[in-house]
Parts: sequence; structure tokens; C-alpha cells
Amino acid sequence: MEATSLLQKAIAGLEEVTKPAPEPEVDTGELSKLIEHAKTYEKDKYTEASFGALQQAINHAEAVVQNVSTQSEVTEAITLLQKAMAGLERVTDPKPDPEHEMNTTELSKLIEHAKTYEQETYTETSYAHLQQAISQAEAVVQNAKTQDEVTDAVTQLQQAIVGLEKIVEPTPNSEVDMTELEKLIAKAKAYPKENYTAAS
Repeated sequence: MEATSLLQKAIAGLEEVTKPAPEPEVDTGELSKLIEHAKTYEKDKYTEASFGALQQAINHAEAVVQNVSTQSEVTEAITLLQKAMAGLERVTDPKPDPEHEMNTTELSKLIEHAKTYEQETYTETSYAHLQQAISQAEAVVQNAKTQDEVTDAVTQLQQAIVGLEKIVEPTPNSEVDMTELEKLIAKAKAYPKENYTAAS
């Protein structure tokens, strides 16, 4: 009897191993695209400090792609890299040549990059702002009269990219278990009406 009792207690004391919920798959696709775009900026066109900050952001982003653990790390790296690009400061040419042909290559590259962002991923307002900036940038490429116009368009488009806000997916509610409620309703219906007062 004692052995039986001990065995029953041992069985009763068994605890199931709780399996951790599987980690959601981390998506680094957008960050990888942004890294490639960031690498198209040329060092000699920007101040040493601002270009150095961009390189640091690129290095950090590449490290995240290689060793990422959570999606929030990816999001943070994207934000830092976008800010570094927006913070690039052009080297001022003390003697600009008015006859020099305007360079819209950087703006054209940025337009192509901006078009890779997908509408369904971002809020309607921020995505519309990006589309407006793209349209303005394309108009500048076609009709710009000064390099300053091109530079301003680059800045505006970079800011629109930085300002993109992702749509926050609502957390799905766990399925409501109606079993207990249904049992209680059935039990309540089983009480004979004639055995109880009308008020109760």
C-alpha cells in the first residue's frame, strides 16, 4: 500500500515541460535593400562627419543582418540608417561653376529606392507623403534649373522615407472558450420552473 501511495504521489507531482512559443521569423529584406542604397553615396561629396556617421550606421545595419535576434532590432537599424542618410551634409563648393551641368544621378537613385516601399506596409498618410515627394523629385529631375533644387529634392525625399510609419498589426485575440458558458446555460435550464419563485 505504501508503494502504491508513493507512486500515486509521484504521478500527481509530474509537471509538464512548458515549450516556449516559437520566435517569429525575422525579416531583414527591407534593411538589406536600405544598406545597398546607403552604399551608393560617394564619400567626396559629403562632409567627413556626416559621411562617417553614415558608415557607422551601415556597419551597424550589416551586423544586425548577420546576427539579428528580434524584429525590433531590424526596425531600429532601419531608423538609424535612414537618419544617417537624411543627415548627410554636402561639401560646399566655394567656387561653383554656373556652366557646370547639374548632377541628378543621386536623386534618380533615391527615387528608384523610394519606389521599392510597398503601400500595404505603411500608413495611408505617410505613404501618400512619400508618393508626393517622389512626384516632386521626378519633376525636379526633368525641370531643375539649379543644383540647389536637386539637393532640396534629395533632402525632401529622404525625409519622406524616414517619415514612413509602418501599420501596426493588431494582436489576434485568443479564441474565446465558450464551453464553460454553454455548460452553465444548460445547467440553468435544467432547474424546474415550478420549484422556484418568479422573482428568482
